[in-house]
This record gives sequence, C-alpha cells and structure tokens, in this order.
Amino acid sequence: MMLDRVWLIRQLLLPCLLKEMVRSLVLTGKLMAIVKEKAPEAIPLLDELITILQPNPKEIVENEKSSRRTLLQI
Repeated sequence: MMLDRVWLIRQLLLPCLLKEMVRSLVLTGKLMAIVKEKAPEAIPLLDELITILQPNPKEIVENEKSSRRTLLQI
C-alpha cells in the first residue's frame, strides 16, 4: 500500500517537475538572448541570478526524505 502511494506521487510529481524545469530553461534561454542583444553588460548579473535561483540538490534530497517520512506516518 505504501509503495503504491510513493509510486503514485512520483508518477504525478515527476512529470510536473520536469515540465517546469524545461519551461524554466526555455524562458532563461529567451531572456539570455534578449539581454545579450539589448544589454550585454547585464549578462554577468543574470548568470549570478540564475545560479542563486537554481535548486539546491541537498534540499531536494531532504524534501524527498521528508515526504517519505510523512507518507510512512500516514
């Protein structure tokens, strides 16, 4: 029963996360192209912002562990 819940969550969440990641990459690419053409001096700032906004892999792992603990308690 528990594995069914974990499987279901992964089946629902993973595609959404991947879709959002692809969308973010597309938007970032478009923004970089505009900045490169209109304001090339802003590229280092945009790169820094992108670095700051990227998800932290450790946080992702901790969130996954937390979700599993919550599911196990249910």
